[in-house]
Order: sequence, then C-alpha cells, then structure tokens
Amino acid sequence: MAPEQMAKGGTRLKPGLAACNLHHWMLNHQEIIENNKLYFCTLGGFLIYKLTGRHACHITNAAPTGFVDLTKLAWNPDIICAVGCADFIFPDILHEHEVCGYFSSSYGNIPVFPDIGDHQASVYGALGGLEEMAVISGGTAGIVSVVSKESTPGDHENRPYFNHCYLKTVTQLPGGRNLDVLIDFIEDIGKSIYDVSRNREDIWRSVTSTILNTTNNDNISDVLQVELGFFQGQQGVKHGRIDDIRPGNFTVGSLFMAAYENMADIYITALHKLTGSTVPIKKIILTGGSIHDNLFMKETIQKRSGIETIPSIVQNQELAGLLQLASKINSEHG
Repeated sequence: MAPEQMAKGGTRLKPGLAACNLHHWMLNHQEIIENNKLYFCTLGGFLIYKLTGRHACHITNAAPTGFVDLTKLAWNPDIICAVGCADFIFPDILHEHEVCGYFSSSYGNIPVFPDIGDHQASVYGALGGLEEMAVISGGTAGIVSVVSKESTPGDHENRPYFNHCYLKTVTQLPGGRNLDVLIDFIEDIGKSIYDVSRNREDIWRSVTSTILNTTNNDNISDVLQVELGFFQGQQGVKHGRIDDIRPGNFTVGSLFMAAYENMADIYITALHKLTGSTVPIKKIILTGGSIHDNLFMKETIQKRSGIETIPSIVQNQELAGLLQLASKINSEHG
C-alpha cells in the first residue's frame, strides 16, 4: 500500500490498523473466507447491526481501520483490494446526525445513532464543542490534537471530526507509561536496597511533594536533561537517557522535573506541527492522568508555548462529549 494511498485515509501504516490485522487473520483462515458471507464491522457498528439490523458505522470509527478515503468520506476500494477484502461487505458510513435505525423496546422505538470514535468524543467533551483550542492528553501515551476545517498534509494524522471538520493529531507521544519507568526504578531501590515496599500511589505523592520542594529551592540551578524515548515506535523522541549528571543535581526532584520538561517540549513541538500558521490556538486544554492535575506540567507548557494552559473542567471527557453531541442532535431532531 503506497504512502499516498494511506495518506488519503488520514492515518499512517502501522501494525495496529484493522487493515493489517485483518490481512494477517485472512492468511490463516482461508476455509472460513471461502465458505461464508463475511461482513466487516467496527465494534460499535456490530452493536448497531444487532440493535437495528442496519449495517452501518460512523466515519470516526471507520477511518482508524485504515480502509477509508477521507477525501471522499467513503471506503477506499484500492486498499480493500490490496488487503484482500474485496469480497467483504462493508457498512454504510453515516454522519453523527443520521439515524441508523430503531431498536424496538417496551418503551417504544428508540432511535439509534452511529458509533462515535472515543478520541473524537473525548476532544469534543474537553473543548465543549468550541474550536481555536488544542487538547493535550497525557494518558498512557501522549496525544496532541487541534480541530481544523481542512485536511492538510504533514507529519501528523488527519482524523475525521464533527461538522465536516478534521482532528489534526500527533499520537504515540510519551505519556504516563514513560513516567512509570522512573517510578519502577524508585520502587526497585526501596525493595532491593532498603527492603521497603510502598504502593505506587504513595510513591507518586512523595515524588510530587519532592518536585514542589525542588522548584522552591533557589539553589537548584543545574537540572538534569532527560529524554523519555523508552519505548519503540514513539513519536517526537528518539532516545531514553539521562544527561548532564553533576554533583548535587541527581535527585528525585530534578529527575522528574527534567522528565516533565522533556514531555512538555515534545508536546509543544507536536503542537507546532499541527498549527503552523493556519490554525490559531488561544488556549490549551490538559486531559489524562499524568498531566491533568500536574501544576508543574501546566506551568511549564504555558511558559514555553506562550498559550494559556488549563486542565479540563470536566471528567470522563468521552462521556461528556457523547452527552453534548446527544443534546445537540436531540435539539435538531426536535
């Protein structure tokens, strides 16, 4: 599959795509393929089919499979044939405002709408439906996203969004799992050197307190340099290492401060890739467990980007996004 074909889908070729996994599955299940009528479903699309009998899905869940041509908002027959799925029956691609069908219940016929991608729902919930903001998510992995009215080429993904917009995104950035590598080291010191075992929540609380004490110490002038490239395939960082160790600066506080600063720089670099000179960003919204309540991270991103940075005011952004979409659709349908 040529890069220009993948670019039409707004994503890059990677092992996690449904297109890759399905191709591998087909190589080992020829007897099933030859003897059955096969339907390709997203998970949400399968539930829609069971509830309504309609074979359909939303564009935000269709695109991540690798089979979509975003320029046409339709399935890409070239990639489907390349993978070997020409005989599969693919679902109708619907927009969020379209009714897939109705579920018959004791309460009457309940309209069923398309399945919404979790990333898009989370961004929608964090932004409250507004634009001119960026969302930086520091979950297990880091993600930086901005809403754009057009799909543009570049070192990023163009994911479908709502209201005919796109979600320009850089994924697989360092996040919580990278910081966990450092926590694992501290935990191992406690067990192997001091024969002391503490749960990870207690360790994190102590680390947070240590960072606060370090930032308040005027004598701390030589902070370590940390690169968080601990895992293969991560974006925005190449190496995992600790540099510039000097007498007095190799402390827990300096270690984590340097790690957070590296993470902030990676996120800001990714944001610049997404915005360029075309997408004005007035505010950065932080989500995800590793940065949402992290005051040091918030202040570092704001200082280095020059953009107001605040934690998301809602929890469970995915559910908040679905609720806001449902409310909007309900008002439009009366």
